[in-house]
Amino acid sequence: KKGGGLVFAGGEKSFGPGGWGQTYLEREVLPVRLDVQRKQDTPNLALMLVIDRSGSMAGPKMELAKQGAIATLGALQPDDLLGICAFDSRPGELVSLQRAANRLRITEAVSRLRSGGGTNVFAALDYAYNELSKVEAKIKHIIVLTDGQSPRAGIIELASQAALDRITISSIAVGMGSDEALLRDIAETAGGNYYFTNSPQSIPALLLKETSEVTRKALVED
Repeated sequence: KKGGGLVFAGGEKSFGPGGWGQTYLEREVLPVRLDVQRKQDTPNLALMLVIDRSGSMAGPKMELAKQGAIATLGALQPDDLLGICAFDSRPGELVSLQRAANRLRITEAVSRLRSGGGTNVFAALDYAYNELSKVEAKIKHIIVLTDGQSPRAGIIELASQAALDRITISSIAVGMGSDEALLRDIAETAGGNYYFTNSPQSIPALLLKETSEVTRKALVED
């Protein structure tokens, strides 16, 4: 019989969520796991997704945001906490902050997300901030995604308070109609990352990229 071997090499787009993680290659061929491994003394993650569901998000943007939320869920460890706030003029609890192990329950809730209404970023961020303030987690993070304009009153002050409480906020601006300056200021004030895309098709990849950035803080290299 002829012998053979396998050399597997790659970077951040190959290993882990979004790459070869959870595929046949990982399960049956490779002698190592590709997902993030944690020691017992590493931080737990509590993540809130704040997703714009206003009327301007109707259609492909809404469907892609839902895909992105589900992709984010797949990047988390079972003991991580995930909550989702869908907002228009008012915030609405789509998924209460809970363990990512509840994948079926969370996925079903995301599938029911519909668009309609105006845009109020402050109320949604305030909701997410208060939810994270109630839980014990060493890493607390918010990702806000919107394609619209919002009144600025109180938003930067809230982001500043979140930073003092060790809650970081990243923002994703979708399209030229989004308030890019506001979303950039939120991320800079709260110690997060700012992203802009003019292509709705990039929404899932950006949500997954940002989630992977946060989970990488707990990466253990062996």
